[in-house]
Amino acid sequence: MPQTSFGINESNPSPVISLSIFGDRPAEGGVITPDSQLLVVIRDKETNFTHPNVISVPTQRIPLNLFEAIVDTATKEKEEDSLTYYHYSFSDSSLANGHDPIIYAVESILSRKLGLAEALEKNEFTFTSCLRVKKVGKSYHPNLPIDQGQIEFIQMLNLVVFIKNGQELIPEKTSSYSHILWTGAQSFLSTVREANPLLLDDDLDPLDYCIHGLCISSTYSVIANEFGIDPNLKYFI
Repeated sequence: MPQTSFGINESNPSPVISLSIFGDRPAEGGVITPDSQLLVVIRDKETNFTHPNVISVPTQRIPLNLFEAIVDTATKEKEEDSLTYYHYSFSDSSLANGHDPIIYAVESILSRKLGLAEALEKNEFTFTSCLRVKKVGKSYHPNLPIDQGQIEFIQMLNLVVFIKNGQELIPEKTSSYSHILWTGAQSFLSTVREANPLLLDDDLDPLDYCIHGLCISSTYSVIANEFGIDPNLKYFI
């Protein structure tokens, strides 16, 4: 199916993945705590025309067959509105290789967006990951001409990633991201609810930077569900 056919209507949403990357390994079983450190990025205005200076989590479009293969690695737990939750089923990059769809997808983002290709090749950066959430929604592209489609329908998988080794190898910026930051999981929830970049960094002027999008809201849903609070941001675009 040609990629250009994705996203134009609800029946054929674009397949996308986002990563909730935690730098400190939580308790056994993948428990996220309020102090767990989450990686947050800002999309560089030079390389991201549709969403410049938008606070996000690492995100990438993927082929539909890879999207479906990732879903097949997990068991559906529950559905709520536009959200589907999955049981934990971790893949370990130090044990599995690129034949594992989760490992392949995560390494693709780490290589292309976070500049970790060499560290992955040398096994200096390792991680565990699992599919936790699928979220269906829309992405708005106000910088595009109306005839090119300013609204895109998306189905997004959010993969939770726990770094085992090599956190110090993550750079402060890349060609994709002008800023790469760490924040506590609880602080992330507050930042998203208040839509206030200053809670992440005093230098992030709200006139220049904003926080929104399906990737952010899917990570919000993952963490909020872990904390037993409402995972939906009905007012959040």
